[in-house]
Amino acid sequence: MRRLLGWSTVRQVGYLLMPVAVADRSGEALFALLVYLGGYAVTNLAAFAVVGAVPDRRSVDDYEGLAARSPWLGAALVVSLLSLVGTPPTAVFLGKLSVFTAA
Repeated sequence: MRRLLGWSTVRQVGYLLMPVAVADRSGEALFALLVYLGGYAVTNLAAFAVVGAVPDRRSVDDYEGLAARSPWLGAALVVSLLSLVGTPPTAVFLGKLSVFTAA
């Protein structure tokens, strides 16, 4: 799971670089960068916090039944992962929308 989140971070950097690439041509670029970075930071911290709270679970299959044993951790992980994918109306979706609008 940690590796999955790590590769997700690599993928998200491309979205962070989009407003940087158009910063001189778009007045919205800095705002878009900050919105995306803020939403992504909160979401990623939540996902890694859940993974850190259950250190005995190593693979994705080990997270089966997490919602039954720890409903709050399960809900936090689901919301975090849905946000990292960019599902509306999560924070990362709003950040991606602002990044694409600025670009």
